[in-house]
Order: sequence, then C-alpha cells, then structure tokens
Amino acid sequence: MTIRVGDRASRSFVVDEQAMRWFQQVSEDDSRIHCDERYAKSRGFDGVIAYGGIMLAHLSYLLGKC
Repeated sequence: MTIRVGDRASRSFVVDEQAMRWFQQVSEDDSRIHCDERYAKSRGFDGVIAYGGIMLAHLSYLLGKC
C-alpha cells in the first residue's frame, strides 16, 4: 500500500477511564496531569489530559490495517 498526499483514513474511538487506567499501568506514567483532575484543572485544563500514546496507538492501527 502506498500512502499519497490527499489520502484519507479514519477511525472513531473514545478515550475513557478504562483506557486511561490501562495506559497508565502499562506505561507506568503516573503524571498528575493525566491522573489527577483537580491538579489538571489547577493548571488551566478542563480535566485530565488524555495520554498521547493512546491516540498514537490508533494512528498505528490506521497505518497498519487500512
């Protein structure tokens, strides 16, 4: 498969609490910005920030399967 400029692919997913807990365990990343809602809000965010690695895993799926 060749990926060309203008090609499109999509995959819908939801980053839920279960995905966040799983990624925290496997990555051992317990940064408060990802795990502590009150801390994240004190830093100006609406809540915890999703792990970028979860989104990267879905991108990897797209590149490998589509």
